[in-house]
Amino acid sequence: MKIYKRKSGWRGAIMSGAGAVFALSVIGSSLAAQEIGHHPMEGPPPLPEVTSWPLYNGSLGGQRFSDLTAINADNAANIQEVCRVQVGELGSFYPGPVLANGMIYITIGRVTMAINPTTCAIIWKSTYRPMAKEGIPVNRGVAYSDEKLFRGLPDGSIIAYDALTGQQIWRKQAIDWAKGELFTSAPIVWNGMLFIGIANSEGGIRGRMFAFDANTGEKLWQFNLVPQEGEPGTETWKGRSYEQGGGGTWTSYALDPDTGELFVPVANPAPVLDTAPRVGNKKHTNLYTNSIVVLDAKTGKLKWFYQTRPSDNHDYGVTSPPMLFEGKDGRKLVALGNKDGHVYVIDRTSHKMVFKRPVVRLHNLFKTATPEGITICPGVLGGIEWNGVAFDRLNRSLIAGAVDWCHKITLAPQPYVMGQVYYGGRMMADGDKPDGTITAIDPDDGHIRWQFKPGFPVVSAITPTAGGVTFAGDLGGNFYTLRSSNGEVLRKIATGGALAGGIVTYEVNKKQYVALTSGNVSRSTFGASGIPTMVIYAVGAAPAPAAATSAATPKAAAVLEKPDAEKGKALYETMCAACHGAAGEGQAGPKLAGISGRATSDQVAEWIRNPKSEAMPRMVPDVVSESDVGHLTAFLMSMPGKP
Repeated sequence: MKIYKRKSGWRGAIMSGAGAVFALSVIGSSLAAQEIGHHPMEGPPPLPEVTSWPLYNGSLGGQRFSDLTAINADNAANIQEVCRVQVGELGSFYPGPVLANGMIYITIGRVTMAINPTTCAIIWKSTYRPMAKEGIPVNRGVAYSDEKLFRGLPDGSIIAYDALTGQQIWRKQAIDWAKGELFTSAPIVWNGMLFIGIANSEGGIRGRMFAFDANTGEKLWQFNLVPQEGEPGTETWKGRSYEQGGGGTWTSYALDPDTGELFVPVANPAPVLDTAPRVGNKKHTNLYTNSIVVLDAKTGKLKWFYQTRPSDNHDYGVTSPPMLFEGKDGRKLVALGNKDGHVYVIDRTSHKMVFKRPVVRLHNLFKTATPEGITICPGVLGGIEWNGVAFDRLNRSLIAGAVDWCHKITLAPQPYVMGQVYYGGRMMADGDKPDGTITAIDPDDGHIRWQFKPGFPVVSAITPTAGGVTFAGDLGGNFYTLRSSNGEVLRKIATGGALAGGIVTYEVNKKQYVALTSGNVSRSTFGASGIPTMVIYAVGAAPAPAAATSAATPKAAAVLEKPDAEKGKALYETMCAACHGAAGEGQAGPKLAGISGRATSDQVAEWIRNPKSEAMPRMVPDVVSESDVGHLTAFLMSMPGKP
């Protein structure tokens, strides 16, 4: 693993010490977005010698394997918490931490920050605040290259920061939030090019993948993940349904530097539960949805693709990053973790499937939804979600975390309306308990070597190491150290919040650490929620000296506030919209629009405090205050709609 040593020429602002404040420039744009400019140094300068993890999955190939051995099966039982820092208030929190320059870089919503990797002190924090409307502020992290950080933003911008100071270098408006287009994925960088695509298939977007010049932000090329008029592949769509065909890309990517091939996971078509608008015959496979698309990274031209599920009708898109590896016979292979509950291995030369292996329960895998509803396993929120397959090079195993949870889906045809959910039906919990698996698979023949069931869904990253241990987490808030050879639990630690993002390991001055994201409120929250927090662990660790303990706004003593529907709306958009829909129309959670016609304010408030469904986490009082309950209730009671 690469050792990154701090350069002698630190910028003047960094050298000025803990009191430095950076005044960031305001970049003009059509949305008049602006950068908020206070970046206090709350801790000592970054440490001089730290192993790096510059991308979401560590490397371009995405294997997530660490060569570090200091934490191993002999001492894993002695892993202890070093420090933690709260990085935000509420909401979705599943970024992959990135490590370079002796700093951990993390994102939440519009915030990007640098954290000391041994003390959790905040080195700098940058908050991007658009002055116009935007999409849901969800983000999976940054990419690092050449002392720059790159990320997407909820208003459709791409931004580059100075990795040492947090100052903005450039910003480009790349997509249109008003059409439902979002940037949620963590980009990757190669040869001076930045690669990222747009998400939100459920909004009826036109999926696209981009390359930008990493130095200037200039767009270099664009590839339509759903073909548009005049392009090959439109014949796989009924009529002109490709115009709102979905095909977003949610998480991150892989790249083979030897061949220049860029591997892009592509999600479901739209409307996903209702195939009638887009499928009229067997030729309508809806390319390139539910596929891995392989592009020439330099030109954006299509090289090849593999579609896991033609004309998807269950929301079983490829949403996790591809992982590149070699078979024991030298074959170049790519592994995909899929929402249909399978791990796929594809030959990168022949472009044919080597095997696929289910890792969760399967039921009604191809059955079409009806107005009355059917149960499918895995459900819409099941299978392998946004963190994909890791490669344990020590034991030659593929390791994948998954959600084992069934759903009921119902058919409900709807017209396309720009910027609104275009789903063609509903998904809902069907009384099945959310569960999860961590599975090790032979990479050559596909047989299962071992499987661990933690009792909660697993959407966090999986990180195997040369020390013979694998790090993982679950949505119950548990951090696991497993013996890589057989899945034995060597250490289990309750972190206080759901683990839904990356888990990285690194070495500072010859001591190995593990950093993870804890605390998540999103459509994939079960059991635990928690406040978004970065937590760092090490063997036999003594707590770090008290430093910055929170990147969030300090809270005053609790005073019960008067219910405010506008505050409730902001809370709803952050915590509730992903499950219940932006307009309360209902998705994974029940319909809330028009709830004032079927429940009283007191009943709604009680449902928030004490959820009846196992799929909804209990957030009061740890995450949601009593004042927040009042604000949410006021907003919900004002939400229009038929009772």
